[in-house]
Amino acid sequence: METSGAHGSVKISGFSVVPIKFEDNSQASHILYFKEHSLHRDDSRPKGRSLFIANIPPYCTQEALGRIFSEFGVVQSAYFSEDEPQKTTLNKNSNKNLNTSIYFPDSTSVEKKKCFRMGYIIYKDKSSLNKALSSPYEKPFIISTKSNPVLTGMSKWQKEYTVETVNANALQDEIDQYMESYDSKLNQQLEEEKDKEGVADDEGWVTVTKHGKMKPTPRTAVNQKKLSKKERKRKKERELLNFYTFQIKQEKQDRIATLRQKFEEDKERITQMKAARKFKPY
Repeated sequence: METSGAHGSVKISGFSVVPIKFEDNSQASHILYFKEHSLHRDDSRPKGRSLFIANIPPYCTQEALGRIFSEFGVVQSAYFSEDEPQKTTLNKNSNKNLNTSIYFPDSTSVEKKKCFRMGYIIYKDKSSLNKALSSPYEKPFIISTKSNPVLTGMSKWQKEYTVETVNANALQDEIDQYMESYDSKLNQQLEEEKDKEGVADDEGWVTVTKHGKMKPTPRTAVNQKKLSKKERKRKKERELLNFYTFQIKQEKQDRIATLRQKFEEDKERITQMKAARKFKPY
């Protein structure tokens, strides 16, 4: 632990340390850790004006966080790490890819957890950052004040219930917009597949789609049986018959055995016919 400054600011492992309480008369408090943010290669935060804060209590709101650190200077933005603005590359289709859904968030939406969090403060000038880093340990930060109260208990639950109540009209509008966008994408995909049907690419390959002249065969049990039968017949036709000497010899032996069996059957039939014949002169 390091102690410096006339007002007794405390630093631990490079972090400035200041207690934070919910109200001025609260007995319990937590410790807030903050320091100048170390920029990375792809970091878009301004150098020398970004403050990194850790161990923010779950009951501290974004408005309260910005208000606490605004006493050291003008705050341009204050946000938690999970609410950090994402750096995206805009193109002509970017407005279609942005999710503006209220009731149907996409897979990239992050569920906010009620736990101790991290956050960032972006100041307008560097001097404000230096003032914040020199804040005294003896003067704790207050989250909820008389002029800026933070809702708790029943009041907070009532507000959350009101916000989370589904508006049927808004929900229906969002469903209609989603289905309209889905149908539009489906039609566009269908047109693209039709344009590719029968058209060869640079290497000569032809894309075959389900929208061609030859309709696909349904995968039923009857059709599968027919296909299997055709496949067996086609496979039999492809086989090489009498290719080897032993195959020719075996075929001759089988033909002779068949002829002998047929000859014996004919003899037996002639014998039966003779025995059944009777002499009737009158």
